[in-house]
Amino acid sequence: MTRDSDLWKFTITEAARLIQSKQISPVDLIKSHLDRIKSTEKQLNSFISVLSEKSLEEAKIAEKEISSGNYKGPLHGMPIGIKDLFHEAQTKTTAGSKIYGSDYSTETSYMVSQLKADGAITIGKTQMHEFGMGATSLNPHYGPSRNPWDNSKMTGGSSGGSGSSVASRQSKAAIGSDTGGSVRIPSALCGIVGIKPTFGTISRSASFAMSWSQDTPGPMAQNVTDCAIMLKSIAKHDPSDYNSAKFTPVDYYKDLKASVDNIRIGIPDSFFFDIIDEEVKKAVFEAAAVLKSLGAEVFEVKLELIEKSLDISTIIINAEASEIHSKDLENHASELDPGSRWRVELGNFVSAVDYLRAQRARSAFIKGLNTTFEKVDLLLTPTMPVLAPGLDEKEILIKGKKEDPLPLLSRLTRPFNLSGHPAISLPCGFSNSGLPIGLQLVAPYFKEQSLLDVGLSFENATDWIRQPSL
Repeated sequence: MTRDSDLWKFTITEAARLIQSKQISPVDLIKSHLDRIKSTEKQLNSFISVLSEKSLEEAKIAEKEISSGNYKGPLHGMPIGIKDLFHEAQTKTTAGSKIYGSDYSTETSYMVSQLKADGAITIGKTQMHEFGMGATSLNPHYGPSRNPWDNSKMTGGSSGGSGSSVASRQSKAAIGSDTGGSVRIPSALCGIVGIKPTFGTISRSASFAMSWSQDTPGPMAQNVTDCAIMLKSIAKHDPSDYNSAKFTPVDYYKDLKASVDNIRIGIPDSFFFDIIDEEVKKAVFEAAAVLKSLGAEVFEVKLELIEKSLDISTIIINAEASEIHSKDLENHASELDPGSRWRVELGNFVSAVDYLRAQRARSAFIKGLNTTFEKVDLLLTPTMPVLAPGLDEKEILIKGKKEDPLPLLSRLTRPFNLSGHPAISLPCGFSNSGLPIGLQLVAPYFKEQSLLDVGLSFENATDWIRQPSL
């Protein structure tokens, strides 16, 4: 017999079976998650706003729909966290900044509307790095989000609140956005699954931008199957978003199958293991061995221009962020997080020539990656080179050398924002101190199904999906 107080523990697929068979109601499910948030939010700070009354009202509507036979699928009645970057009518959207959020949004982003059409319920707007301009989620306006595995550690960012809310089961899944790794970084540090799909696969309408040529929304969930359910709902062409890709929608959930048959996996021979914690390195190579034992062919590959990718990415992101937030800097400079302000100001020093040269180098980098994908089906790397740093940690020791952890947080994820290729982060182990370690798989454009299928195979062969003991 399922106790209502335990409903927050279930995955989407587990809870969906109970809702569809009417063993539980969406109202009971939402109440259980609101209780979970109430008991853990002081420790975690996952949300900028919790939508208690609104989510309960939506749960009552969902209950009536399901009772009348109008069951919309596995997201119907599910409590989802939305990064506070995406607008939803009747909620406040802050972008993690104090200069926004004084008024309720009057529009709903296309992506959120797709979740709503499938019956999902927004339980809250999740905490984030201001404007998405950082990989820590140490927000001076709303406080830091904290890692469920160790509250003295970072969640990573900028979708840190989404990561902690899913890992702690405050929400069934959450939406993040990924400009330099902001879905994959907190997914790795919080021990969950997060996917950054091909650039343009998910609409960015009615959301705050940071880099128009690299911003990519993505789902974060407890496991691969739940991630597939989320992606199926939101990966659709949006005519109102000029960067939205035109493609035939895929039912990632229906088509999901655990398979590594005839899969060729390349491990880059440089860059990704140059600066890395030994426990992370060990876990990633053990994960590669698991995939090989399942039937995958695993071998080293060389990535052209990979060492230059961070410099190229930095120039482009800073220039675009500076243009996007020029009015914020002009009108609200003193109210901005000093880190955000510095980044916007830095972009002002990028010349048109520098920007165009970076775009030309970007094209060369993409061409090289696409050539590599003619030889392999997937790339395998660590998601993060380090374990979750402490909230105030300024340096860490790697191979006897002191390193600043902050630049390392996005070091291994940013290359694939620059290229626009889809990438997934999967839990692949724990450190001796009990912190999660993430594995990154990268695929050719629009091959998200391969990431999910191989991810499910790996997940089935291991036991890394666990819950922090809060």
